[in-house]
Amino acid sequence: MLSRSIMISKLISDIEDAFFKVEYPGDYNIALMDEMEGEEVNKFFKGKSWQDVHFKEVSELSFSLIYFKPKAFIYFLPAFLIGSIKDSEAQFGPSYNTILMCFIPPKNENKDFKARMKLFNKKQFHIIRRFLYYLIAIEDSDEVKIKNALNYVEGRIEEF
Repeated sequence: MLSRSIMISKLISDIEDAFFKVEYPGDYNIALMDEMEGEEVNKFFKGKSWQDVHFKEVSELSFSLIYFKPKAFIYFLPAFLIGSIKDSEAQFGPSYNTILMCFIPPKNENKDFKARMKLFNKKQFHIIRRFLYYLIAIEDSDEVKIKNALNYVEGRIEEF
């Protein structure tokens, strides 16, 4: 049986691999600028690669995911996935809650949600599924949210 640290390293490596070819969305395609939070998100992420985002920043800026435009969402998501893993290892705080919100379909039709989800390929959805199973293994208080996100992701995998 693989040790926990080897399994975590493998998951992180696989996340990096799955999102390796996703291109930077451009400086003017990061966040909607119609709100103050969008301006803050744009200012912080403008010109950065997702690899440059530190896991402590992920925890502090986890709200950013909801402001990202679709191409920025898929581009910066690996920083949030990896940051959440490192965050839980350091016990800095649960920064994965916003990730879960982003993979639970809204009750009402939402074009932004659909626009984001259509950008993912099967390999990326598989990695997100592995990340969600990782969360189930380490976190029991948000199991319902995790399973809701997992149901959506598994449904998307079946569509490919």
